[in-house]
Amino acid sequence: MDDVEKELDPLPSEGFMKLTQDETRVLCAPFTEEEFVKAVRSMNRFKAPGPDGYQPVFNQKYWEEVGESLKRENEDGDDKVDWTSAVEFHTKVT
Repeated sequence: MDDVEKELDPLPSEGFMKLTQDETRVLCAPFTEEEFVKAVRSMNRFKAPGPDGYQPVFNQKYWEEVGESLKRENEDGDDKVDWTSAVEFHTKVT
């Protein structure tokens, strides 16, 4: 790796810190409406289109018309983040 200037520190040999029950609960909780709206509004307007084919600028500009539909899709969609397996893996390696 001659083109890499900096070496990263190795992972800790004693393992990772354990997540508390509260941290696990927060990670596994569904996104709130406020978090979802904030994420949509904070996206760079002309980023690559999402799975629906639209750039964020469309959803931001027409939020009053499409917001409820997007929120429902997020609640019912298959592309939700499921942290359960990540939390289980983290628990095994600590």
